[in-house]
Amino acid sequence: MPLALSEKYNGWVHRDVVDAFVRFSKVCFERYKDLVRYWLTFNEIDSIHRHPFTTAGIREEKSAPGKAKRDIYQALHHQFVASALVTRDCHAIIPGSQVGCMLTKLTTYPHSCRPEDVEATLKKNLENYFYADVQVFGEYPPLILRDLERRGIEILMHDEDRHILKQHTVDFVSFSYYMSMTESTQPDAERIPGNTVLGVKNPYLPASEWAGRLTPWPENFAA
Repeated sequence: MPLALSEKYNGWVHRDVVDAFVRFSKVCFERYKDLVRYWLTFNEIDSIHRHPFTTAGIREEKSAPGKAKRDIYQALHHQFVASALVTRDCHAIIPGSQVGCMLTKLTTYPHSCRPEDVEATLKKNLENYFYADVQVFGEYPPLILRDLERRGIEILMHDEDRHILKQHTVDFVSFSYYMSMTESTQPDAERIPGNTVLGVKNPYLPASEWAGRLTPWPENFAA
């Protein structure tokens, strides 16, 4: 994220950054149209919640008191709109090109069959899939909208935003696969690190050298 845009606009929180990104993307498409056919709009777009500054240029001190979480969702919405617009432009400038979205793949399993663990897992996976759902299907999942309403988070949308998202969906989904995890509501559940996240340890899976649990394990890929 260019530091100047972070300082002037608080990053992607401001709508003007959408236009800046569209202009930047057009330059890239024109310059590399004879060399590149496959494009990704945002790397790990979901990481905006884990590190809002490095992902979206958001500085918490620029947010109104108590509105930092709202600003994150507002910035995320602007990235969704920008992704749709540049997908449209890439298709127009580079015939036959494909544009994808990209997210962190953190599949979560219930740590136990306790209903509380299962519910917590469903919520965690819903959040994980949310970022791809908007870009693939062109709309916000109803359960996400209901959750935002319940938490009092209102996303400001232009009248044409829903149409833009629906008309210019991505061609494919890509992801970084670091680890899988389990979820538990038990306060003493052992949580282990993997990249920049913590997940409850899965005792049924082997660990990588950096402690992350891998699934499926390599022998499952045998021909």
